[in-house]
Amino acid sequence: MKRLTASVLFALMMLGVGTTYAFSDAGTAISTWFQHSFIERSSEIENAATNDMIASFTRLSIDIQNAAQMAGEQLMEFQLKMTADSEKTVDEHNEHYIQQLQATKENLKKQNEHAIQLYTEQAKAREAAQITKDAEAILAELLEEQN
Repeated sequence: MKRLTASVLFALMMLGVGTTYAFSDAGTAISTWFQHSFIERSSEIENAATNDMIASFTRLSIDIQNAAQMAGEQLMEFQLKMTADSEKTVDEHNEHYIQQLQATKENLKKQNEHAIQLYTEQAKAREAAQITKDAEAILAELLEEQN
């Protein structure tokens, strides 16, 4: 029985060794399957990554366009505000200068009126003094002629 068991065991071993050598191409099949599976999975990952990158670039492009549009709008608002503020400042300064000119005009007018009045009074006083002097001279001449 030992012999029979040993013979069966030996026969099985030989059969296994023969089968292993008979299927010596099994490693190539596994390698081919693994390589095919790897390429297929790599292709799926590459496609997913490409799609994600395209989606990311699309979102980035849209975000950049939105940011550029928003910056343009903000610049336009700022420009309009600065222009309005500048116009307001110029108008305020203009109004202030007009008020100063009006005040100066009134002061000059008052000074001119005062100067004209003073000149008129001085001229009247000179004329009155001259008339008085002339009248006294005429009267003195008449008195001398009568004497």
